[in-house]
Amino acid sequence: MPTSQQRMWKVMQEQMKRGEWYNLQSVYKLIQKELTLRDDDWEPAVSSTGDARWHRNVRNILQYRKQTDDIVWSGDAKYMFPLTTDQVVATSSVPIKAGLSEKEFQLLQQRRYEIGRFGELYIVEYERTKLRSVSKPDLANKVKRISEENIGIGYDILSFDLDGQEKYIEVKATSGVGSTFELTANELKTAERFSKRYWLYFVRDIGGSPKVKEISDPFSQVGQLLIIEPTAFTVRLNE
Repeated sequence: MPTSQQRMWKVMQEQMKRGEWYNLQSVYKLIQKELTLRDDDWEPAVSSTGDARWHRNVRNILQYRKQTDDIVWSGDAKYMFPLTTDQVVATSSVPIKAGLSEKEFQLLQQRRYEIGRFGELYIVEYERTKLRSVSKPDLANKVKRISEENIGIGYDILSFDLDGQEKYIEVKATSGVGSTFELTANELKTAERFSKRYWLYFVRDIGGSPKVKEISDPFSQVGQLLIIEPTAFTVRLNE
């Protein structure tokens, strides 16, 4: 009988350090080191490829656990156990929870940056593809990641509608399937200023099969589609 996926998952839980990235080959080595693999584990999963059955099982575990947020994916074949079970490192912008060390906090911030950047790059291509599909290659070529040059402007992507009108897109990305993210006061004010020309794109499962929720004029959606809760306050000394 082939080695069970439950036993492989147990090895991953025990041997993969939280907050550290592991590529697929490193995961294979951990499994092979900790488990005595059977002959039928080495049988080809698909006769045409010759890839071992247990390799496919490891990939299936990682794919499933990524979807359940037990593991996060970097987008380039690296995997990591999140730093806490209270709040998985799954999104580019969620409130910090208690219990993180300084090192863990630094890793968390780096992870958030990676997911945020990956989400923005995805939306650039997403918008270009949409415009090219309706024979607007000239507009597609003008789509730009503004945050690369100015992170305080209040949006991330400059794109265009079919009439050539500018679209200002703020991108929020998650490697999971949650629905929580942060919106800064500056972003909200910018949304109010640009009104229907401002868009909020929320990208779920950015490291797997991305799904984009497009929200036009998000300022008008506050209290309806968007529920805003304060998580931090600016304080001035009254003296």
